[in-house]
Amino acid sequence: ALGAITDGNGNSTNISGLSLVVTGSAGFGTAANAIETTIGSLAAVGGVGGVFVENTGALDVTTVGGVTGIETTGGVSLTATDIDLFEQIDDGAGGRAASASLVATTGGVHDEFAGTDIFATLIFLSGATGVGVTGGSGAVNIDGTNVEGFGGIGGFLIDTDFAVATTLTIGGVSAASTGISSTTGTINIDNDNGAITVSEAVTASGGTIVMRAASPIDVNANVVASGAITLTADESAGADNITVTATVASTTAGVTLDAGDNIALNAGGLVSANTSVTLLAGITADSGDGGSITDGNGATNNIAAASLSATATGGIDIDVQIDTLTLASLTDGATAGTIDINDNGGDLSVVSVTTTAAADEVILTATGALRDGNGAASNV
Repeated sequence: ALGAITDGNGNSTNISGLSLVVTGSAGFGTAANAIETTIGSLAAVGGVGGVFVENTGALDVTTVGGVTGIETTGGVSLTATDIDLFEQIDDGAGGRAASASLVATTGGVHDEFAGTDIFATLIFLSGATGVGVTGGSGAVNIDGTNVEGFGGIGGFLIDTDFAVATTLTIGGVSAASTGISSTTGTINIDNDNGAITVSEAVTASGGTIVMRAASPIDVNANVVASGAITLTADESAGADNITVTATVASTTAGVTLDAGDNIALNAGGLVSANTSVTLLAGITADSGDGGSITDGNGATNNIAAASLSATATGGIDIDVQIDTLTLASLTDGATAGTIDINDNGGDLSVVSVTTTAAADEVILTATGALRDGNGAASNV
């Protein structure tokens, strides 16, 4: 069709069949009124108007009648019981559609494609049994600036495929949705060519959270899981920092922040764990620029946990509420630094505090007593 193809029968099914191929230069359905289908496979060219489909049953995005995947510079909205991506969604030239919303109401959203699954500026993915988890080859591969979604009982796994370094922002997709969440399973967000900015909450109410960026990571909204949380800002030639201005909390396990350079625990930032908090600044695969752990919120606690292990090359300055200081360590023997840990939780059991430069300084303060946590071995 040279013009738009629109829904003319309300909520009744418009098209039934095994597969459907569509070309509509002005669009197929609209955001306000999708085309209702009962099909198994879809390929579509939506032009500037986009592709909007509500399908009864599972839906494969594939090649049909010589058309491959979904091509549009407008928006894409697919709703089906289960969605398999055998071909990609893009603008027809390897660029981004304006937006892409994929909702699997009883199943999942699955990666079945060898390359990037979705090119779209704004991306929303939702699967009752997971996104990029079950029935496919792994994480859904995306190229977009903003992402939100729901991983249901399976989890939420995405990898970015950016040709140039790009910040992936969690949030900002739609006023109708907020951040990324799942009921069980892992939320795994991997940007191997750019930063991650958490602008809206990431919540794994019954699972774990893993985020990795080619640096940095800015946590401006809460990151909460029942299981373990690991945030990694990989070492590079740039600023490989983790900056926390919201809550990062595990309700039953531990939290690890691993920054190629610095960890900044700023105003509004709290790292909380039921068990242990591990902080690594400039330690993993350091390129020589080192890293420090800094307090940016005055006397307010930065850490709340049963125990803390903190290792840096430059310095450690934090306020905590912990029972045990498992390890506080400075590893740069060539440069003097300071370990300054103030515990507001009463007695503090000290297991090991180590430094490598002769001019390093150690300051340990507790509202209660400082106690020996390792028997006859040296504490400091």
